[in-house]
Amino acid sequence: VKALDRLLISIHLPGAVPRTGHDLYTYVTQTPGDNTAATALPDVRLARVSALVSEVDVDAAAPTGAIATLGDSITEGIASTANAFRGWPDRLAERLAAAHKNWSVVNTGISGNRLLRYGTGPSALSRLDRDVLSIPGLKAIILLEGINDIGNSFSPVNPHDSVTAEALIAADRQIIERAHAKGVKVYGALLTPYQGA
Repeated sequence: VKALDRLLISIHLPGAVPRTGHDLYTYVTQTPGDNTAATALPDVRLARVSALVSEVDVDAAAPTGAIATLGDSITEGIASTANAFRGWPDRLAERLAAAHKNWSVVNTGISGNRLLRYGTGPSALSRLDRDVLSIPGLKAIILLEGINDIGNSFSPVNPHDSVTAEALIAADRQIIERAHAKGVKVYGALLTPYQGA
């Protein structure tokens, strides 16, 4: 594969898809049977479903480094047009490729993710080793996480979810320390404005 190539992975599931936390726009069919060898899916529709493939590794022709983007829906790219790949990690990958930099950008954003507590998936702290620090060739993390912790602090539905600035700062420091222990740099991104929070 070349930089920015898109891959098509066909999967057949005989039953319901479990909720994993990370959703992707996926082409699905309700036509019974295994359609993985079909050149075109029958009765295809675009749906947002749980990601079933967590990683695709390829052998690089030259040494590479990986940058992980750790965050919530802003990082995942949920606001992007379906399969247009218009999130900020996509823009970063395009800019690095255009500059002939030999870097991979691995998007580990999960919509609804939080630093400290379970959101729509495990918290950033609890999934850091599995989803981020385990990435082959990881050299850096761009951290843009915490807005859902702040927003949920003011939710009348879950008043017990309040978090302090000190707790969020401690979580960021823990991520930084754990990354630095593996020789990985961490770049902190500013949280976007969140009206009412």
